[in-house]
Amino acid sequence: MTEDFYDLLDVPPDATQDEIKAAFREQVRIYHPDLNDDERAQAQFTALKTAYDVLGDPVERRAYDRLGHVDYVAKRTSGLPSPDKWATDDADGSSSVGDSTVRTESTSWGSSAGADARTGDASASSTGSGRGSGSNVGSSAGIGSSTGIGRRVVRSPHDRLSELLRWWRSINVAGPLLWTGTLVYLLGLIQYGRANSDAFGDIWETLRTSGVDYDALVSASDGLTGAISYVGATEPVTPPIARQLWYAVLAGAIVGTIALLLGWRHTRRGSLLGPVTIDETILLALVVGVTSTLAGGVLLAGSLLLPLLFGVVIYHSRRLPGWSPSYVYLLLVSAPVAVLVAGTIELAFGPIELVALVVVPLLGALGLPVRIVVRRRIGV
Repeated sequence: MTEDFYDLLDVPPDATQDEIKAAFREQVRIYHPDLNDDERAQAQFTALKTAYDVLGDPVERRAYDRLGHVDYVAKRTSGLPSPDKWATDDADGSSSVGDSTVRTESTSWGSSAGADARTGDASASSTGSGRGSGSNVGSSAGIGSSTGIGRRVVRSPHDRLSELLRWWRSINVAGPLLWTGTLVYLLGLIQYGRANSDAFGDIWETLRTSGVDYDALVSASDGLTGAISYVGATEPVTPPIARQLWYAVLAGAIVGTIALLLGWRHTRRGSLLGPVTIDETILLALVVGVTSTLAGGVLLAGSLLLPLLFGVVIYHSRRLPGWSPSYVYLLLVSAPVAVLVAGTIELAFGPIELVALVVVPLLGALGLPVRIVVRRRIGV
């Protein structure tokens, strides 16, 4: 069981403030209640947040180092959950059966499976059994209990599933989600451009000869098929049933997925409220992408995926410490949806529609990933 905040964040006692912040962000991606459906997630996150608040403040950190973990927690913190509330049932050891040992691993305090102790030396008897000494408090359960010579380690299917889930939750999927939505939308724009190649040629020629002359651009864009008309005329597959019933089935798939996610929330959390998690986002995006492509083509799918994926990623990024991306990016990538809505009520934009369909969303879709890369590389 973890005994101090350094082991909780999996950093050495001499870690810098930047290392502590980076470690906290990594742990939050695994144990934030919005990203982890485990019933112990809230207690895990509370403990992580307390550790970061203490070690991330130089004054509090000096007091913590001076008093020691036990005295500091007793005197200067409140509301820190007991590890008993979130530790796994088999958090502290391994059970032997015959000549094999089933090793159980704990996920408490966000440690890696099978992590080694950072301090202390392992002492073992001549028979090979023993227990490590020192503060191996951030490692996996089974902290040094040995199985003896010739014994093999057997991992149960539950352990493998737990390890797989920990691996999945440790992955930062924000970047792939953003690029997926962007690439789908770009593919839709390419198809839209090919369908309107003559009109785009006229617009380009007008820009070359007349510059940004609004009246000339309006005249040149007369032959351009509006986005909503293009989506309505696009039929990737021939409907196997009556068209209206086909659209109803596709819409029902989205509604059914949302109902399934809400039912899962109620079962796991006891509540329907709360932010959309990354796992929920991936499933919903998959269903929305497939159904909207079948209904109106890739342009429609990209138009819906951009605000969905960017909205969730921006929201969760703003909940973490550090840089908070602006919601302006979300407004920019939502422009295609506004164009489609305007088209349904026959509100014509002319050249403005083309700008809102191409330039504005690409500024947001490409701007946010580039901004993230610049911040990581340069720190500004």
